[in-house]
Parts: sequence; structure tokens; C-alpha cells
Amino acid sequence: MTDDLTDTLLTTRRRYLAHLELQRAQLGLSVPPHILIDIEQTTEEIGRLAAQAHRYVLRPEVLAAQRPARMPGAILLVSPERPDQRALEQAAFEAIDYHRAALQCCWLIASGGEHGAMGAALQLQRYCEDRGIRAFVWQIADPLSIHETYNLVDWLYTYDVPAHGLAESQAIADITGATKPMSFGMLLACRGRRPAQYMARQAQGPSLPLLLELATPEGPPSAPRQAGGQ
Repeated sequence: MTDDLTDTLLTTRRRYLAHLELQRAQLGLSVPPHILIDIEQTTEEIGRLAAQAHRYVLRPEVLAAQRPARMPGAILLVSPERPDQRALEQAAFEAIDYHRAALQCCWLIASGGEHGAMGAALQLQRYCEDRGIRAFVWQIADPLSIHETYNLVDWLYTYDVPAHGLAESQAIADITGATKPMSFGMLLACRGRRPAQYMARQAQGPSLPLLLELATPEGPPSAPRQAGGQ
């Protein structure tokens, strides 16, 4: 499912890319560098918009059945800010906003470096503290390391969450932001016994959390259904 704004942007950027490609073909070897840079940038923008357009939007009845309770604690992965996105427009903010009525403590996990998410995490920290929510920022040196995120999340659940008066079951881990390896590390640290959620995008309004059931079923796997219902 796509939204009208994303579809419009995609159409506009694809037309512009076609115009640039035509210029490159007409100019041949004498094409100026700024056109090549424009082609590369526009191609990247189209890729990001296409990914945004095809995110899965869950049916309301699924979200109603699998929506987590509002928690006093949350451990969140923070994404780097894109040029077209502010910190308060990303999934970590929407997760905070969902749990805000009950939220007491928030742990924000962000990658460091020039293209990291520390700036966004610090903005979210200020947002929380302005609303009486204790917020702590933790940095991941290698956003492609599953083990580093796993170790940090496991440490937070084992030591820091109880140090702030919360049980493990009272702090939910949100895997939506950051890199896929960081999400995998967080899921592994939850081990099926610590609550986890994913912020599911909606066609209208803010994203809503989906409670992730991570317990491994016992017994042999059930037979999967083939495509086409066979």
C-alpha cells in the first residue's frame, strides 16, 4: 500500500531522472560532472522513496489484537536523520509517544560517527526529559555488529533496567530503527522472554506498535502453505 504523497514524489523524481539520462546521452563524453552527480543523487532518492512506498501496512484488526500495553520502560534503536526527516518524525519518537502516558525511563541506542544517529538520539533525549521521562543515550561503535548491540541490550536488561526500579517485563525493546544487524542483535538479546515491538506504518496517522511474539514453538514445524493455495 502506498500513500499519495510518496507516489507523487516518486513520479516527479523518475521524470527528472529520465530528463537527466537524456542529457547524458546527448552530451556523451562531454557531459559535465554536475549532471552525473545529479543522476546519482536522484537515483538514491528514488530508492529511498520506493522503499518507503512499499512498507507493509497492517490491517487494523491485526494491530488491535497484537498491540502492546503501554510500558514504563522502553529500549529504542534510533535511526540517523535523513535530509527529509527530523528526529521527531522517526519511529523511535512514535514509539516514545505511544508509551508516553506510562513511560518513566527510556534507553536510546544510536550509532556514532559522521553518519550516525547520535544527533537524533540527543534530540529525543531532550524531548523525553522535557516531559519528565528519564532518558539515557548509549552509543554503538559498529552499526554492522550484531554482537555489540546484543551485548548492550542484554546488559541494559540485566543491570540498568532493574537499577531504575523496573522488571524486565516492564521495558519493551523497539527494533524498528537503526541497521538490520542492530535489530537482529536486539532481538537475540530479548530471547523470547523480554517484550519486543515493531512500529508498523499506517496509511493515515502515526505508526503503531506491533507486539512481537518471539517464543520458539515446541515440536516439529507445521507444513507451510505454497503460493496459490496448493
